[in-house]
Amino acid sequence: VSLEQATLYINEQTLTDASILHYVFFIYCQMVKQIPSRLLALSIGDTIGVFMLYTILERFDNIFRATMNINILNIPFRFDKYITTSLYNIFKKSSFMMNLIKKEQSKIEESFDKELKVKSRSIATSITCLPNKGIDHKDILDLMVKATKTENVPWETGRVSGAVYHGQHEHIHLLNAAFGMYSISNPLHPDIWPSVMKFESEIIAMTAALVSDADVSPVFGSTTSGGTESIILAIKAHRDFYREHYNIDRPEMVVGVSAHAAVDKACDMLGIKLIKVVLDPVSFSIDLTALKRALTPNTIMMYASAPSYPHGAIDPVRAM
Repeated sequence: VSLEQATLYINEQTLTDASILHYVFFIYCQMVKQIPSRLLALSIGDTIGVFMLYTILERFDNIFRATMNINILNIPFRFDKYITTSLYNIFKKSSFMMNLIKKEQSKIEESFDKELKVKSRSIATSITCLPNKGIDHKDILDLMVKATKTENVPWETGRVSGAVYHGQHEHIHLLNAAFGMYSISNPLHPDIWPSVMKFESEIIAMTAALVSDADVSPVFGSTTSGGTESIILAIKAHRDFYREHYNIDRPEMVVGVSAHAAVDKACDMLGIKLIKVVLDPVSFSIDLTALKRALTPNTIMMYASAPSYPHGAIDPVRAM
């Protein structure tokens, strides 16, 4: 079959995209004889091959979506986005971009040093190794009193957007007294400190009652050192559960782009593929359509923010 015959046949027939790509590939095979550079010919062939593969996968994707609500292409993955990202990654590794990135990183490090480290270094004399003679208790406390006297002013006057979530001094005194009594306790030894187990269990039970109906779905948990550890442990629990009960060894997690940074840390640590979807442009909560399209048989968890860290928006938990 000649090149002219193949072209005429394409023009005369109503063909699917996939069929056209097959003929385009055939035409390429005819043209390759006329291309002087073998490298150029291979590059053109690879490009056509990628488009053919994606077209075939897209056909299967439409079938699976319509029949079994399964998304094999893991939308919101799009081919154009994949190409853009790939080109960016290639460009990023060029010497020009690497030098540019290095300069910007240096600027950030210098700014960080000036804005934060200078403040900490200005507090008394810097101690970089254990002194031959320990510092007197009174001197240590005096140093801390002097430092906190100025450091507490911003949040006490309402000029800090986060970090401190309860600033009443009466409550702070209660916390300090409690910490003093249990500073050497260890929750791993309830046989020695049974009251620690009692208090922790009651805190977990009260928290569970706020977010669930115990008669329908009992909630379990543990206390942690903070938000980041809580997020990591929750994600780990999902990964372990679905690996044990559903044999999912390539877990995926779907979140909005506004999800807490601890999610990125957890997925990196635990070997979970993190899929981020767009937000609703009006409410800044997670886009439910994008969320639904991103779900796959390997999805072990959806993440909702209530509220989200950057915008304070509430994701539609019940709808999710």
